[in-house]
Amino acid sequence: MKQVLYFLFLFVFLSSCSYRETILRKAPDFLSDKIEDYLELDEAQEEELRSQVTSSFFEHHKEVIILRKILADYDITKDSLRKQVVKGYPPYSRVLKDVNAISIEVLSKLDSKQRKELVEKQKKANEKRETDLKSYKKRGVDRLSRLFGELTPKQDILVEKLVVDYLKKKDNLKASSAWRKKFVETLKIDDQIAYQEALKRNFSDVEDLKQVLKDNEYFFKFFDEFQKSLTSKQVEKFNKKKQEVLAWIDLYLKIYKTPINHT
Repeated sequence: MKQVLYFLFLFVFLSSCSYRETILRKAPDFLSDKIEDYLELDEAQEEELRSQVTSSFFEHHKEVIILRKILADYDITKDSLRKQVVKGYPPYSRVLKDVNAISIEVLSKLDSKQRKELVEKQKKANEKRETDLKSYKKRGVDRLSRLFGELTPKQDILVEKLVVDYLKKKDNLKASSAWRKKFVETLKIDDQIAYQEALKRNFSDVEDLKQVLKDNEYFFKFFDEFQKSLTSKQVEKFNKKKQEVLAWIDLYLKIYKTPINHT
């Protein structure tokens, strides 16, 4: 589910401004379709998912307002990213809790055939997963470049150091691998009730703030250094991107105050 949300964010973020309203009004349907395609849901499952996702878009008005203010007030040249996460994680975690609940609800109703197909997809995804220095560095550079433009040689070195520090923390890789393995093993449980209980027991929780800060300590340290290296052109690009995101958020807050007429 989180991968699909990330895809939706990129789709929205990179789309033309002239299509903002159409895209946002269709976002619940788009998101539902992407999940349905991946999980190969039947008609009844798809309809229930669509209803839950649409409702979720209306239920988090308050959280989005809080997150909007944090982003609007954020000064990339001097504000600590860690402090912004401390302020923003409580409302974000409430949204994530809802995402997890919908995920568990949808997954719990998959039949044995659907689960077997999902297991195969997970295996293929895991086989493609690259964990070497080069692939991690490329992903890091790509993501930062979307926000700041082309990185300087100094920044490129900082990213490589970040990746080296991350890969040294074997616990990070072990935790990620263990989560994926546990998910696949859960999907293989034959008894439907036992399967549903295992889903709720192992995948419904949201990490608390203390753990999030601990897990990302190495990244906050990196970003403190990265901020100091920003050029005026990079700051300008980031601020432009920030205004674009704020415009999307403002339109979301306008549209999802009252239910959309789907007729």
